[in-house]
Amino acid sequence: MLKTNAGFFSRGVSKLTGQYNLLRSLGTLTVSLHSLKLDLEEHLGAEVKLARLPGSGACLVYAVLGLEEEPLAVLKVASRWRERRAYRVNILKRNFRYLEPAQRFAREHEILETLAPHDLSPKPLAATEHYFLQAYVEGPLVAELLRRQDPRGKYWWFEALKALRAIHAWGIAHGDARPTNAIVAEGGVKFFDFEHCLDTETVSWEQQQAFDVLRYFANTFHEGFVTDANFVDDAVEFVYQELPEVVRQELPTSMKSFGFEPTPFLCRLCDGASTGQADLLSDLRG
Repeated sequence: MLKTNAGFFSRGVSKLTGQYNLLRSLGTLTVSLHSLKLDLEEHLGAEVKLARLPGSGACLVYAVLGLEEEPLAVLKVASRWRERRAYRVNILKRNFRYLEPAQRFAREHEILETLAPHDLSPKPLAATEHYFLQAYVEGPLVAELLRRQDPRGKYWWFEALKALRAIHAWGIAHGDARPTNAIVAEGGVKFFDFEHCLDTETVSWEQQQAFDVLRYFANTFHEGFVTDANFVDDAVEFVYQELPEVVRQELPTSMKSFGFEPTPFLCRLCDGASTGQADLLSDLRG
């Protein structure tokens, strides 16, 4: 009897703890869960369930599922306490501009409306002052392929870099380009999470492009996704073949002005902007 009661009590505490954590999470939202669910069902034309996804950004992220657990969309919801943290972090950063959630969501919706028809991003579904909704895209992240050393990882890493350059061709800077924000889908690599906003009043268009490339490279090699020396050589060669000279010349300045950690790889990459491709590759291989 004691064991039964203890087990019942343990299960009860566990259940209450789970409910408390869920309510604590939902309590940070800027909109009620009931209103949110009604809005989503109106947009999608179906009953839905929400499943929390991992993430440490300014928003809470959820998978929007149908009643049969089929993925329908991805939802970002404004969070009060995360927003306060994001404000404190971004207000101190040079060359970044803080935007309220409604502004960020509207901006991201507009960007995806431009890019989605060209298979460069997911399709936007809705943007309000409280949340942003985009279509679900099937496929692995580029970061996942690199992390598990998939033979296709290197190919798709370069395809993502080409997709980033195609996004630049539309006059759009990502602001947080990294392999974890690029998904391999039908039609090619699609980028998502365009929330971060550079201060376009103080940062030139060439610097915005240079920042995207530096962020993409830095995250790849800082996170240990890649350790193959040949991969590094090929990546550097790609930069000097594909980037306009005016953008390459901004790499050293941008690395300093945006506060990138001066790792040996990034330093050599930036130094090569003036020494030339052949000298840089010779230095890397030497």
